[in-house]
Amino acid sequence: MSTNNEQQLNNWWAEGDTPVHTDSRVAYYVDAHSTFLAMCSQFLMARQYIYVAVWGVSPLMELVRGTDQRAGPDGSPEQETLLAALREEGLQQPEIDFWCSHDLTLQAVLGYMVSKGVEVKVLIWASPEHFSHDDPKAAHK
Repeated sequence: MSTNNEQQLNNWWAEGDTPVHTDSRVAYYVDAHSTFLAMCSQFLMARQYIYVAVWGVSPLMELVRGTDQRAGPDGSPEQETLLAALREEGLQQPEIDFWCSHDLTLQAVLGYMVSKGVEVKVLIWASPEHFSHDDPKAAHK
């Protein structure tokens, strides 16, 4: 084989620079708490589709709980502050009502969004046991 052909075979995967995308957003999260809060609110704001690729997931995993879901009784200053924060994030009233009245498990949130006509697809990777104790086959069911 010629040297030119060898070079082409070794460089098969990319050519040139990746084009700049001005509509991309990146957010960095350092812990599960902030990650799950952001995931839940973003899922509830989806209008067309939610695509998730993940390992170590359980359908009954709580995305939001405790005072992040209910900060106090209806009408209390703490609850009103939470509701104002959810509105500021962009959640609409039906989703805020769902937030306040349901367990915010992955299954419940994604199921709610499916009921609203949002396409939901989840790719669950199997992972080594030392990374996750969740069963991907059970999560799929």
